[in-house]
Amino acid sequence: MNGKQLLFLAVSLPIFLLAWEVVCRLFAVPSYLIPSPGEIFTATYQVKDELFVHTGVTFLEAFLGFGLGSLFGVTLGVLCSFSKNIETMLMPYAIALKTIPIVAIAPLLTIWFGTNFFPKILLAALTCFFPTLINTIEGLKSVPQDYIDVFNSMASSEWQIFRWLRWPNALPYIFSGLKIATVFAVIGAIVAEFAGAMSGIGFRLLIASYQLETAVLFVYIIASSILGICCYGVVCLVGRLIITWEK
Repeated sequence: MNGKQLLFLAVSLPIFLLAWEVVCRLFAVPSYLIPSPGEIFTATYQVKDELFVHTGVTFLEAFLGFGLGSLFGVTLGVLCSFSKNIETMLMPYAIALKTIPIVAIAPLLTIWFGTNFFPKILLAALTCFFPTLINTIEGLKSVPQDYIDVFNSMASSEWQIFRWLRWPNALPYIFSGLKIATVFAVIGAIVAEFAGAMSGIGFRLLIASYQLETAVLFVYIIASSILGICCYGVVCLVGRLIITWEK
């Protein structure tokens, strides 16, 4: 976020929360339908200990899934850039995998691997794989032909062209894919927890919905949003530190 965005958030958020509180009180909105910000704050305090535990579990699943899926996406993207045959064989499967709803995959992974960490990490990885793969391929292929001709005129090898031209050119594309992937990783981990888990944000959301704890539902919804924003922000920061030539 830049300074203007932070200023807008600092001004607009209190106004929004105040309006929300006033509307809930003025129209006597039942808390089981829409709790007021005050009730959500109270619920947050009541579940603060378990909140950190469940959020930490989801973060770990999303982080490991993000790392695994991004690693495979970038690696296969590099291989596709070197071989058209690999890209031709791989892309139909990658597209088919992406079109399958993750809510359909999650129960299968739970049946196959149980309710432990692995299916959550795997589903998070699957959601991260496609955007990272596509952006890597696009970035490695988007080098202007004139630049490649200059390297060829100096008898550069394919590795030298990749190392000094294609890879630096692809990094902004890759980090754009990673920004998308980091949010998908959180979503994937939570959806996998819906299918079967004993901890995590998704697990706690299910319990709260069964017990009609609407304020607690809002607490964990907000927690998932904050987790996604923080992960996104970290990727943006790392990208700025690495891609210094775009400043």
